[in-house]
Amino acid sequence: MRHRDRLLIAVLVTMLACTVVIGLLPADAMHHSAASMVEAACRLWGPTAGLGLALVATVSCFGVLNGWVMLQAQTPLEPAQDGLFPRRSRGWIAMARRGSGCCSAACWRAR
Repeated sequence: MRHRDRLLIAVLVTMLACTVVIGLLPADAMHHSAASMVEAACRLWGPTAGLGLALVATVSCFGVLNGWVMLQAQTPLEPAQDGLFPRRSRGWIAMARRGSGCCSAACWRAR
C-alpha cells in the first residue's frame, strides 16, 4: 500500500469519526463539551469507554510531544552535517562570543 493510499484511508476514517460524533451528540452537548469524542464514547459504551478513550488520547499527546522534541533536534542537524551553517570563527557565533550583539546585551542586563 502506498503512502498516498494510507493518507486517504486516515482522512476518511477521521471524517467518518467526526461525522458520527456530530450525528450522535446534540448541539448543546457538543457546545459545552471539551472532549466531544469522549462524550460520544460515554453515551455509546458507558463511562469506562470514555475514560479509556481519554487515557489513549493522553498517551497519544505525550507521544506526539516526544516526536516533536526529537524532530526539533534533527532539523538543524542535517544542514549542519551538510556544512550549510557558518563556521565558528566567523558569523553570528563569533560575534556572540566576542560579546557583541543584542542577545549578549540582553543576557547581561538580565543578570
